[in-house]
Amino acid sequence: MMKKLFLNNIYTFLAIGLLGILLFYTTNHSRGLEGTFQTVTIEVGDSIWEIAKLYQDDGHEPTDFVNWVAKNNAIDINNIKPGQEVLIPIKKGSPNDIKLADAK
Repeated sequence: MMKKLFLNNIYTFLAIGLLGILLFYTTNHSRGLEGTFQTVTIEVGDSIWEIAKLYQDDGHEPTDFVNWVAKNNAIDINNIKPGQEVLIPIKKGSPNDIKLADAK
């Protein structure tokens, strides 16, 4: 009897763990911002919103893009400085894979 209860607890624990992993995966990948990321160097006058608008053609909503950048770089998007490197959610080699200075 004790062994059966022990096995039931193990199965329950495993089921909850798998459900948690599945939930984590689906919530973190539901916005379409996964892929190979690119690092950009902030230049004088750049803002994360300007960068988001440059890459809007890649199917990213600017708000989702900015929120992703803030969260994954642990930065205050309103307080970025020239020379700072920021990881952005675009695939390397995409049509908009250009230097920010060239787009201004």
